[in-house]
Amino acid sequence: MKRQRLVLSCLCLLGIGWTPAQAQVAPRSLLSFVQEFYDWYLPLTSVQRVGPTWYELLTRRSEILTPQLRRALQADSAAQVGAPGESVGLDFDPFLFSQDPCERYEVGGATRKGTRYWVDVYEVCAGKRSAHPHVVAEVAPSRGGWVFVNLHYGRSNLLRILDDLKRQRARHQSNSTH
Repeated sequence: MKRQRLVLSCLCLLGIGWTPAQAQVAPRSLLSFVQEFYDWYLPLTSVQRVGPTWYELLTRRSEILTPQLRRALQADSAAQVGAPGESVGLDFDPFLFSQDPCERYEVGGATRKGTRYWVDVYEVCAGKRSAHPHVVAEVAPSRGGWVFVNLHYGRSNLLRILDDLKRQRARHQSNSTH
């Protein structure tokens, strides 16, 4: 304990002013990145289009997704396009965790987990902010910016859901060829 105080005192004397509590503060650019994404993405949900809104993300801003997440979403998209009239892929918007979006989504706090951050995203419906995060965006630094790694919904997450759907499609295809 004395050693920790000594180190903190030395840091303060050097003008660094670092404290353990500050080590957990998320970079402002991270919170801005996630909020700016939702501010850009949400209006797209009200535009009439062929296919879900997240298809637009894949064509216009796929660089903000890790290669793993991008490939998983592209595979799901291709499977759905290849099976018109059937539901073989995601049946909800993965960034909003909804079929019917609210009027706004607000970024709350973030928790650092290793080199990644888990950012709380709250929905605001009829002017009321949800009591708990609706989506938790897992984000990582990348080339001076940020990328989405995964999206978490309670005990599940997007990559797990996409993997389960992929396995179901493979089983269905295997069963239909026999």
